[in-house]
Amino acid sequence: MIKFHSNNSAVFFAAMLLLLPACIPQKKEVVELTLRESEQDIRKGDFDGALGVYGAALRKCPGDRGLLKYFLEAAEDIRDAADSAFDNEEFALSGRTYAVLLRNYPHFKEIAGDLSFDRKYLRARLKECSDFLSLRALTQYRQGNLSAAISLWKNILEFEPGNAGVKKAIDTASTQLKNLQRKAE
Repeated sequence: MIKFHSNNSAVFFAAMLLLLPACIPQKKEVVELTLRESEQDIRKGDFDGALGVYGAALRKCPGDRGLLKYFLEAAEDIRDAADSAFDNEEFALSGRTYAVLLRNYPHFKEIAGDLSFDRKYLRARLKECSDFLSLRALTQYRQGNLSAAISLWKNILEFEPGNAGVKKAIDTASTQLKNLQRKAE
């Protein structure tokens, strides 16, 4: 039995019980809308947007189990997309997708224990993507395909914008390409 300190407490408690059913459909609407928006964003390849709608919804309905379940599924779907791109040797797409997950990882606090991946996995995959693209870029560079090499290195900067080695490689190859174009004129 609940013991109240005053009549006002009892009235407040009764009012809250009466309002509770009105909140449930509203939460259901938030969950359904969030799920639809996230699925649309995933189909468009807007993985940041897909995760962002869950962040906004969880601020409205903190700890909601339905939202957390779908948030977990969205994060796993995005990881699956990154893994699939990696397996298909689409390292630029894969790297960008792993980078989205790593950037959003601080927002995964409530679901981190249920995720099939962690920061270490994401960092390792990003390094592999960078290494594979660097190798391809070096191969193109050595074959004299400077534009192709520059393009591959620029792909790395999309998910590793602070990579000084790649920036230097782009500058060097760009200078060489300009010099070759001047000689050809």
